[in-house]
Amino acid sequence: MSSPMFRQILIWTSVLVLSGTSLLADVTVIEGETDSGALYGFYVPDNWNGDVVFFAHGMVDPNAPITLDPGYVARFREPLLQSGFGFALSSFSENGYAVKRGVQETHQLRGLFRSYFGEPRRSYLIGISMGGGVVIPLIEDYPNQYDGAFIMCGINGGGAHAMKKFFDFRVLFDYYYPGLLPGEVTSLPEGTTFGDDILPLGFLALSTPAQALELFSVDQLELEIVDPVSELAPAMIGNLASYT
Repeated sequence: MSSPMFRQILIWTSVLVLSGTSLLADVTVIEGETDSGALYGFYVPDNWNGDVVFFAHGMVDPNAPITLDPGYVARFREPLLQSGFGFALSSFSENGYAVKRGVQETHQLRGLFRSYFGEPRRSYLIGISMGGGVVIPLIEDYPNQYDGAFIMCGINGGGAHAMKKFFDFRVLFDYYYPGLLPGEVTSLPEGTTFGDDILPLGFLALSTPAQALELFSVDQLELEIVDPVSELAPAMIGNLASYT
C-alpha cells in the first residue's frame, strides 16, 4: 500500500478447513496493523460473491494482548467464507470497554478493504456483545455505506444501562446469598473463571428456587420469571455469565 498510515504485515493465499474436515475454497488473507496499533484482517474466498461482512468483536480483558481473534472469530468467519462472503475485522487498538475505538477502527476497515479488493457489492455489519454497541452507531451514522446489520447479545440499551444491570444483579445476589460469590461488586479475585468458579455457585443458588424467584422479582433487574421450570436457570446462569 502506498499510504504511510498503514503497515502491511502479511498477504497470502491459503486453504481454510472448516471443522477439521470440510475443505473450503482458496482464501486470500491480508493482515496488517494501523499506526494506532489496531490489527486488521481481510479474508476473501476465490468464489467471492462480492459481499463483505465487517465483524465487531465483544469486550476483551484489558490486560490481554491485542489480537485479531479473542477465541471465537472462526465460528463466524468460516461459514461465511464457505458461503462466498468476504470477512473483515479489526482487533481495535485497545482492549476493555473500547466502544469509541471500535466504531472508529471498524469503520476504517471499509477504505482499507476497498484498496485491496475494490468496492464490494454489499457491506454488512455483525456485532457481538460490546460489538453490538460498535455496530449501532455505524449503521445509524452511515446508512448509505452499510446494507444491513446483525447484532448478537448487543448492548443496545447503552453501556451504562447494561453495566448498571450487572452491578444491580451482583448486589442483589450478595443480599440473597451472602458470602456465596467470591470478590466484590466491582472485582473478582484474579484467576476466577466462570466455568470453574462461578457456574457451580449458580447451580447451588438454584437449589433454593423460592429465594432465586424473589431475587428476580426485584424491579431493578427488569425481568419477570413467568415459568420457573424453564426460565429460572437461564436467568440465573445468564446473569452470572454476564457479570463475570
